[in-house]
Amino acid sequence: MYAEDLMWCYRIRKMGYLIYYNAETSVIHHLGGSSSQSVLTLKHKNEYDFIVNYYGWFYAKILVLLRSILYATSSDREYASQVSKIYFKLFFTGKTI
Repeated sequence: MYAEDLMWCYRIRKMGYLIYYNAETSVIHHLGGSSSQSVLTLKHKNEYDFIVNYYGWFYAKILVLLRSILYATSSDREYASQVSKIYFKLFFTGKTI
């Protein structure tokens, strides 16, 4: 839901299977419809956890630092500010809440 597809694809590829994408299908996503927590927070926290689990904390810190700088300089100020705060918090504490 918030990065599980990334983990599943990673594991499937490690087992030697191929991942296929079907552009003819679609999904209706109701933002935050299945969670009471912030969707942004969960999505980025799960992505961070994935990187830590499969590549190590050093790579996770680099990813978080680069993304926080990227979002801090984005033109969509409201969204970028929210995401940048999440990434900076992840960088310094490894936690979002």
